[in-house]
Amino acid sequence: MIGDGLSNDMVGARDAGHDSCFVVGGREAAGLGLAAGECPDAVNLAVLFAEHAMWPTISVPAFVW
Repeated sequence: MIGDGLSNDMVGARDAGHDSCFVVGGREAAGLGLAAGECPDAVNLAVLFAEHAMWPTISVPAFVW
């Protein structure tokens, strides 16, 4: 599952038993203080995941198709 929402996309992937790819540069980017395509600080990302009790399989800064 690929998505930019922890509370919906990543939860859906987890609940369905799928691996997940979290697109950091989407809905959560502003809260992390990121500009388009920027990589997040590992500590800030870990805090975000802990706050949501959600740990995606992998994270990417952007997704373009």
